[in-house]
Amino acid sequence: MLVAVHQRAHAKSGEGWRSEERELRRFSLLSPSTLFSSFHSIYIIPLTGMTPFGRDQVGLLYGGSNVAHKWPRTVQIEHFWRWALWERERLVSLTALDYGEFVSAGLILSKPQIFINARTEMSGRVVVELLDAMGEPVGGHRFEDSDPIIGNHTRAVLTWRGSDNLADQVGKKIYLGFRMFRAKLFSLASGA
Repeated sequence: MLVAVHQRAHAKSGEGWRSEERELRRFSLLSPSTLFSSFHSIYIIPLTGMTPFGRDQVGLLYGGSNVAHKWPRTVQIEHFWRWALWERERLVSLTALDYGEFVSAGLILSKPQIFINARTEMSGRVVVELLDAMGEPVGGHRFEDSDPIIGNHTRAVLTWRGSDNLADQVGKKIYLGFRMFRAKLFSLASGA
């Protein structure tokens, strides 16, 4: 999709300033994976903050040129503007291409449920173990008790043997151990 953008340009003629309408550039939409591979650029800067694109995406307008900032201009300068697009709430992920595991930083549980924003491949899954302040597994909340998260979920509740109630852990420091198989984890949060 291309969006035409017009700018009013001012130029000095022999008789004074005049104004004319002209097409400035065309913006092209890029995915983050092609952000730096689709052109040969030396200088790139963000031009806006994150901007909503409908209900499912956010974007960042960025620009640049083929010449470094404040570098001698020995070649014809070419400027460009592009959009980098991401899925909403999914700017960065921790990714297990095959298998990976980690333990979260300690957190004080404020509400009796924990949600994750994750996506797995068809054969992937995420399982989670609840650890106490000493890093020891909490009974009934071990990896073998965890109900796997499978599929594409922006707010999947963590459960162990069908139960999501962590009321006995509210106000306590906990850690979460993650085992991920062909999965991406974008975020986690506590809630009710």
